[in-house]
Amino acid sequence: MASGPYFLNLEKCLNNYYEAGTWYAMLLTGYTEDRDTHDFMNDIDSTQIANGNGYTTGGLAVSTPTVVFTGATNLFTVTFAQAVWSTATISATHCVWYKELGANTVDEPGYVNDFGGTVTSTNADFTVPASNFTLNFPD
Repeated sequence: MASGPYFLNLEKCLNNYYEAGTWYAMLLTGYTEDRDTHDFMNDIDSTQIANGNGYTTGGLAVSTPTVVFTGATNLFTVTFAQAVWSTATISATHCVWYKELGANTVDEPGYVNDFGGTVTSTNADFTVPASNFTLNFPD
């Protein structure tokens, strides 16, 4: 038997964090990821794209992430909702989903999607697909 967490309690913890509160998707340009040290949005939001042309500072309110536990494989999947800025002229290199807690010094980044280069929309929908990460605990 392997050592590890109790899965139902871990699922409760993940649900309590991810499936609660108000979440936003924010677009960035020129962001240098540092997922080891960037713990609040004030570490990130200086690279937010400019307000206007279909984008509003602070990003777009999105559905709360979902947590799915698959007991047969001991796999947790956390999925962040698709974000769509309609009829926008936008260029961005990243999207970060964050939990709003009241100020950029306490708002918490939950996930970053690196586009691998600059993505642009010109008077069209700018869509960031749903994104996820997994936690796997093999037997």
